[in-house]
Amino acid sequence: MSKYIIKNMVYYKIDKIDAVEKQLQVLKKEVLGKKSFVLFVRSSSCYFCVKMKPEWEKLRRRASRKYGDLPIIEVDSEAMYEMTKKHPDNDLSTLLRQVITSYPTIAFVEQKMRPKKLVVHMFHEERTADKLDDFIHEYHKSK
Repeated sequence: MSKYIIKNMVYYKIDKIDAVEKQLQVLKKEVLGKKSFVLFVRSSSCYFCVKMKPEWEKLRRRASRKYGDLPIIEVDSEAMYEMTKKHPDNDLSTLLRQVITSYPTIAFVEQKMRPKKLVVHMFHEERTADKLDDFIHEYHKSK
């Protein structure tokens, strides 16, 4: 997994099939069960994913300035398939199986501690950096 720290923003990119186990260990240690995060699942063969890539890149740059403490997890569809197949009981695998219906999938995931539960807010607007920023802002500020 590629892990980037961009002006205090932690950005995880799960895109290597042969490194899924290590990727899951890092996420469990640093994010899962601890804090809310943005989830972006994409496929390199998806027309809509490729088309929205420039907008996603704009959002990531903007998010590093505005939401420095908010982790972003980007998952490639092939790595996701491998993860859910080999590690079906992992928290992220369970979440992915529940929310992925098409590509791209973008969600804001709140991890509530008391009572312990996940609250998933799905993004269904136009795929622009401005709309994505509004979506993240709405749920990030309500924490």
